[in-house]
Amino acid sequence: MEVEVKAHVNNLKEIEDRLKKLGAEKIEEIYQEDIYFNAPDRDFSKTDEALRIRKIENEKTKIILTYKGPKIDKISKTREEVEVGIENLKNMVEILKFLGYKAVATIKKKRKVYKFKDFEICLDDVYKVGKFIEVEKNVKNKNKIKEYVDHAFKICKKLNIKNNFERRSYLELYLEKKRHQQ
Repeated sequence: MEVEVKAHVNNLKEIEDRLKKLGAEKIEEIYQEDIYFNAPDRDFSKTDEALRIRKIENEKTKIILTYKGPKIDKISKTREEVEVGIENLKNMVEILKFLGYKAVATIKKKRKVYKFKDFEICLDDVYKVGKFIEVEKNVKNKNKIKEYVDHAFKICKKLNIKNNFERRSYLELYLEKKRHQQ
């Protein structure tokens, strides 16, 4: 289970400076490219699910297939998440297409990853979508979810983020922007 709180931000540099003042540790800077798919038997936009292949580039390239289940509350982006590493992006895309999955969109972003306490904080500059912060933590004990969601919001407050929280995925935001431009 992944606990996640996300917010729109205007200035990633300001947030990064605040993170450093709080003692957050910078882990890495990466470039991510996510290919999102829709299922042949159901519409993930209606079921609030996601299936994506993520290509992560820094010193080396890493490729991950991720399934995300529906969100479980009304205030955060907390949901089941299952990931598996894959070796060959092109072949994985082909397998999914043979099974009837259709690529919906590709989302590109630059991400700076910080560690603060036991949370991962991501500063994202998402191409054609905007700038965001994500405060997230993987949780095994489902009884602790509310506690960690509350803690994620407290971290946002410490960073002077009090509004502009966002529950929609980058894919949803991208597709919405694209619809408005047509």
